[in-house]
Amino acid sequence: MECAISKPLTLSGRYFSKKELRQVQETVKMFPDLSRTELAFTICEHLSWVTPKGSDKINSCLTALEQLENLGYKQLPQKQIKKKRVTKKIVWSDKTVEESRILCSLEEIAPLELRIVKDKKEVSLWNEYVDRYHYLGYKQPIGDSLRYFIVSKNLNNRLLGCLMFTPAVLFFLP
Repeated sequence: MECAISKPLTLSGRYFSKKELRQVQETVKMFPDLSRTELAFTICEHLSWVTPKGSDKINSCLTALEQLENLGYKQLPQKQIKKKRVTKKIVWSDKTVEESRILCSLEEIAPLELRIVKDKKEVSLWNEYVDRYHYLGYKQPIGDSLRYFIVSKNLNNRLLGCLMFTPAVLFFLP
């Protein structure tokens, strides 16, 4: 059970009038499904609680909300535990072992083709090539991406490189 607001308070270095504290209580009550951070954004917006540069004082607001909870003025939603994104370790196979070097002109290996990488096996192979030969290794791209293999039609569909648009990454095999 929460206590009624009886006096103004100073929380996180900010003075809150009784009216503002009631607004905070009402906001938390009105949006029970919001996370604590989302509540802090909403409260900062309602109270115009910003830094001199104009950004919301989220951390100060979160601290103030916890102080209110500790004083018995408000029951906050449970803290949400976020799962860490786990990326699978890429195991290098014989499929991506370096082949013999190509010592000829571009005209001799033309025509070239960009082959879109569609299925899971091709995506795994593409990821393995990039992990093995790119100096940064493979990192999971953020957002949508398009992967391509660069293929030589004249050299029996030999893979020459990998290309990704996410916004853009270009990589050539050794």
